[in-house]
Amino acid sequence: MEEESKSPPNILSDNPNEYQSADILGTFDKVQNKEKQPLGYIIGQEEGKRDLLEGITLLQESPHLWPKTLLLYGPKGSGKDYLIEMVVKEADCRVVAIDCPKSEEEWNTIRPDESQTFEEWMISTYVENSDETNKIIVIRNIENLTVDPDECIRRACTQFLIITGGIPDPPHYITILTTESPWDVRDSIVRKANKRIYCKLPNRDERLSMLKNDVPNLESFFTPEEIEKILDSTEDYGYSDISQQYLKKT
Repeated sequence: MEEESKSPPNILSDNPNEYQSADILGTFDKVQNKEKQPLGYIIGQEEGKRDLLEGITLLQESPHLWPKTLLLYGPKGSGKDYLIEMVVKEADCRVVAIDCPKSEEEWNTIRPDESQTFEEWMISTYVENSDETNKIIVIRNIENLTVDPDECIRRACTQFLIITGGIPDPPHYITILTTESPWDVRDSIVRKANKRIYCKLPNRDERLSMLKNDVPNLESFFTPEEIEKILDSTEDYGYSDISQQYLKKT
């Protein structure tokens, strides 16, 4: 019996809501155990790749020349986590990451994976282990520390500024803050980020390059008109939207 040939991915869906954004990275804590891919594997984001790679290089060689804190911002699906992952693979750094709590309950809840509250995690990471070298700390969704008017969240934001403000010079690690809504981040936190990197959604040429990466022999599956339709229908799609759509249908 002949083996059934693999059909091309169905990426001509007329329903843009069929595919939901996904966190490509998942967790930074296991990133060093993953198969290493070259930084050039990332399509686009040239400024972000250059700035992050430069920062990690200087972190190891001349830490006093690079800012302690970076703000990585951009719309959902723009590849912020994936960009950090690929850059970290270029260097020998320890990475720790956490999502900002968005409520008083989350702030005071012990996280099952770490047996620590968010506050205890900050103290442990920034104060108790401050002598560690070549460490990258990633705090995702930093806007959660400012958008909620709850008194506990305001205290959390103040505590974050106090703890991170006490880091000695020269720093032996970098803090990378990420957000999808920089306008919601408190000014005091934005000012703390000496370097700000914008991650944009892929343009038409970058989406075409992603298509060719995800679908080998693209031209043998689709006509030029169909490829144009795909590019038109994925306007304003994020990297994760496009990747998940192809991978689910491959």
